[in-house]
Amino acid sequence: MALPSRRRPRTARRRARVAHHLAGRVTPPAPDLRGRAHSRALPGPYGIAAHADDMAAVVGEPARAPVVPTGHSMGAFTAALTAVRHPDPPSALLLPARPP
Repeated sequence: MALPSRRRPRTARRRARVAHHLAGRVTPPAPDLRGRAHSRALPGPYGIAAHADDMAAVVGEPARAPVVPTGHSMGAFTAALTAVRHPDPPSALLLPARPP
């Protein structure tokens, strides 16, 4: 499971609660999107396509475990594109606030 992050304090607290409830069942990596927070020093390109490629790299190709791309707001766009572009189709896609 990948939880794309923007590192806003409120988002970080919510993500921490989700990770707590999933502990022991799944491993939810939560990398910062390229160009944001701890990843702001990474070079471009930036944008949703680059974020999706970064998420696929975090998951691994092929995936090391079942993957459910997850995202809220801008993370939903990233999760959806990651699901489409990843070589192993995910078993599900979780978008609490789906892209329009």
